[in-house]
Amino acid sequence: MITVTIYTHQDDTTLDQLKADLDSLQSTVEHQLVTIDIDADETIRSEMYGSTPLIKVGPYTLRPPFTRQDLEVTLRSAQDRV
Repeated sequence: MITVTIYTHQDDTTLDQLKADLDSLQSTVEHQLVTIDIDADETIRSEMYGSTPLIKVGPYTLRPPFTRQDLEVTLRSAQDRV
């Protein structure tokens, strides 16, 4: 099983849709989800604010904007490396 890490912040309006997309991909690519709120750490916030939601899956990073298809390709690629 792969781990998908989402870096986000409190005002991120795309988080619900992103989680729904990941949930719909669960049957295709089994994964566990970790969400990190960048507002909780000033260092992370200063580095990432304005580029969220940022997705890390294994060696792959997705920066916005990205589509559900981009997300699926990234998850499949990470799964192939396991």
